[in-house]
Amino acid sequence: LEKIEKQAKEPSTKASFYSGGVKINYKGMFFIGEYAQRSIPDNFNSLRGYYGTVGFTYAKMSPYFTYAHIDTVKKPTASQEPKQEQTSLTLGVNYYLNSNVVIKASSSYITPEGKTNGLFNSDLDGKKHIMMFGGEVDAVF
Repeated sequence: LEKIEKQAKEPSTKASFYSGGVKINYKGMFFIGEYAQRSIPDNFNSLRGYYGTVGFTYAKMSPYFTYAHIDTVKKPTASQEPKQEQTSLTLGVNYYLNSNVVIKASSSYITPEGKTNGLFNSDLDGKKHIMMFGGEVDAVF
C-alpha cells in the first residue's frame, strides 16, 4: 500500500479520462447515452463504462429504462483493485410535483460479470443478481 500511496502523490503519475454523451428529446420521448473511459497507470484499473436511457414524458410523469455496463479494460499486475465488471437494467419513474420538486423511484437488476463482484466491495453470498430499489426527492430553491 505504501507504493500505491507514493505513486498517487507523485506529480509525474498521469491519468486520462474521456467521455462523450448525447441527449435527444423529441415529442415527449427522450434518449440519453454516455460513454466514458479512465486510464490510470501502474496500480489502478483502467475502466470503461457506458449507458443508454430511453423514456417518455406524459403529464407530470417520466417513466424510463436504462441499460448500463462497466468493465475493467486493463488491470496492472501491481493493482490492488479487484477486476470490476457488471451490467444493470433499471426501470424508473420521475414525478414532477412542480417546477422545483421531483419525486423519483427506481428498481435495478444488477449482474456482476466475469467472475467479479462487479462494483460491490464483497462477494454476493453466491447470488448471481442483486435487486436494488431507490427513491428520492430532489428540490431546487
